[in-house]
Amino acid sequence: MKLYGDYHTHTVYSHGTGTIRDNVEVAIKKGLKEIAICDHGPGHYLYGVKRHNIPIMRKEIDKLNEEYKDKGIKILLGVEANITGFDGNIDMNEDLIKLTDILLLGYHYGVTPSSFKATLGLYIMNPITKFLPVGRKKALELNTNAFIKAINKYPISFITHPGSKAKVDIRQLARAAGKVGTALEINSKHSQLS
Repeated sequence: MKLYGDYHTHTVYSHGTGTIRDNVEVAIKKGLKEIAICDHGPGHYLYGVKRHNIPIMRKEIDKLNEEYKDKGIKILLGVEANITGFDGNIDMNEDLIKLTDILLLGYHYGVTPSSFKATLGLYIMNPITKFLPVGRKKALELNTNAFIKAINKYPISFITHPGSKAKVDIRQLARAAGKVGTALEINSKHSQLS
């Protein structure tokens, strides 16, 4: 199997080490035809992309697409949005989503939750259930439902590292994702998808 695109890359706009141009240059050297620049969503308080930088990134990517049009590569702007609550809300608003070509969704520690209930359930209960069985079944159900609500609410292209930091019912999530055309990422760094 030959890979033709990488749709989950980060830059200095979040916690990557290279610029957008650096990522594009590496993609060309690897023979890729597409690359998506998908920095972490703005709700991540440690390394999320700043909201005001997303329009700047859009302009830079449009300029680079013009510059590299004869190199056989397409550059996409995306964001790896964060789930912020059990209602399926994410840390991207409609205006920012409109600027993107691709929208990813993941669960990450270090995100500002949308409510006190989300703080307790998503960001306190999930880490605890990794070590203690208390609440594991309920957390699995709540996490799965939150992702399903999100993919039915937003144009999510794929879910990043599903089940890695917050356990989900992969089969139930896959069925729901298939209905709306959302893919589940296979990520070699996070080996939870089975």
